[in-house]
Amino acid sequence: MKQQIAVVFDDDDLFRSLFTRILREKGFKVTTYSDPSLYFCSHPSIKTCPVETPCVDFLLSDNKMPEMTGLEFLERIKQMGCKIPDKRKAIVSGSLENGEQQKAMQLTSNVFDKSDAKEKISFWIEESK
Repeated sequence: MKQQIAVVFDDDDLFRSLFTRILREKGFKVTTYSDPSLYFCSHPSIKTCPVETPCVDFLLSDNKMPEMTGLEFLERIKQMGCKIPDKRKAIVSGSLENGEQQKAMQLTSNVFDKSDAKEKISFWIEESK
């Protein structure tokens, strides 16, 4: 069986390391970025998803980041026709305001609070494999 790949976006080194460890323990190859604007499909010249099949198996993004929020990133890739299934995308945040919570739920059903992210991420991975 091919090793599954996950990508993690978080500007906080501690959480990026924690999420990487959780995913590696589940057998994933993990790539991390401190900001989603560094990801290949975030380049302003790219208007549609540039790949034929999902570029990763799971995508996990923090929300509050300096250059682009996780919500902005999920909205952008949705508009581009991203091939990653919505059930395999998740957003994690220490503080989503009410309007942000609703927007996050429109983009993915996997919205986690950082305070209990370890358990939630593990359950999400097992449930979505």
